[in-house]
Formats: sequence, C-alpha cells, structure tokens
Amino acid sequence: MAQSIVGLVKNQAVIHKQRKPLPKSAAGSIYSGIAQPSLFNRQEPEEPEEDPLLEHLSPMSEDDFNWDQTVVLKNERIAAKQEEMEATQAIVEAPSTLDLWHHIENEINRDTYPKYYPAVLTKAIEHASKTDPYMALTIFEKAKQKSVVSYISGCTVQVYNAMLLLRWDVWRDINGMLDLAEEM
Repeated sequence: MAQSIVGLVKNQAVIHKQRKPLPKSAAGSIYSGIAQPSLFNRQEPEEPEEDPLLEHLSPMSEDDFNWDQTVVLKNERIAAKQEEMEATQAIVEAPSTLDLWHHIENEINRDTYPKYYPAVLTKAIEHASKTDPYMALTIFEKAKQKSVVSYISGCTVQVYNAMLLLRWDVWRDINGMLDLAEEM
C-alpha cells in the first residue's frame, strides 16, 4: 500500500498549486497582530519643519505680506499645485474606505483630467493598500476602464509601479506582476 502511494506521488505529472494566501493586512489580524514592515505602512515620526525661507515668506500680520499676494493668486501653476494638495489631503484624511472611494471616484469621473491625476491615483492606491488592498485594485481598474483619456492620462508608470508594489507586498503574486508588466 505504501509503495503504491509513493509510486503515485513520484509519477504525478500535474503540479499541485496552492491557493493564494490572504493579504497581509487581513492575515495580520488572524496571526495575533504581528505587523511586518512594508513599503506602504512605514510610519516615521514627523518633526516640525524649521525653514528660514518659510519664516521669510510667512505673513508678518494679517494685512502685511512679504510677497505680492496678487501675483501668487493669479499664478496658474500655484493654483494647480494647491488643487493637487487639496485632493491628496482629502484622500489621505478619508476616515473610511467608503469616503476614500467617493473622493477618488470624483477625481476619476471628471470631464477633463488635470496634470496631477496620476499623482492622485498613486496616492489613493498607496493609501488604500494599507487598509484594503482590494480597494486599491478597484481604484486602478476603475481608472483604466473609465475611458481611454482616463487610461492614457492617469495610468502612468508611477501608477503601475504602485500596483506592482501592492501585488508584491500584499500577495507576493509574481504571476500577477508579470501580467501587469506586460500590460504596461
């Protein structure tokens, strides 16, 4: 009997493939909360910035400024950067995954896409991967399938790199990474 089992195992041509493991974010709660460091969940203590340039540019009083406020308000580049920072901050400060989804869905469903669209997608994918990796996959797929313009302007190398890191860091899915690299 033992010889026949050994013979079956030895002559087996089909390789048994294990099921994919749980994502680390879900596995952490199962395995008594042992957290492993990853590229997405690094949290370093923030120290306040002391920059002499910021002190020079900061207003001395409510009415007196060291720089020309009218020039700053009319500058399109500064306005676009401000809009990018507000969109990124709304994503990072979203209290739940549902709120994160609403913020990113508003960005994806725009008629025209700003230059910072890939940066917002990347930040949303990185932020969602910390708590819900499947949400990060959904964000990427939604941006790809929304329209050709959304795919071309949003799914840049930066976004694909975030997805590759997600696939490796959470699932160690080399086949999925290969498919994603071929899709790029």
